[in-house]
Amino acid sequence: MVAYYLWPVLAVALVAAVGRWSRLLPTALVASGLTFVSQGSWHGRWTWWSAMVAGLMLTLFLARNEHPGKIRPGALALGALPGLAAVSSQGSQETRLRNST
Repeated sequence: MVAYYLWPVLAVALVAAVGRWSRLLPTALVASGLTFVSQGSWHGRWTWWSAMVAGLMLTLFLARNEHPGKIRPGALALGALPGLAAVSSQGSQETRLRNST
């Protein structure tokens, strides 16, 4: 078995953990370790599978949001992502042009 089976879940966990360094660092360490361990030689498929599922569960647990109801101010602001601000300003300008004619 190879690590590319794991990476869709690991990518989601890393994206979810980006909000805080206290979540991102442990999640990245476990994701890196899990990727490395998954490449090792294992004696059985079920041993590999159970170890990988346990590692994925740990990664998702570390990436979780402790307070899902609370969103940091500015976390959803369009200016938070550099490329998104330019796209949103172009879109609003096009909308204004369409509405004015």
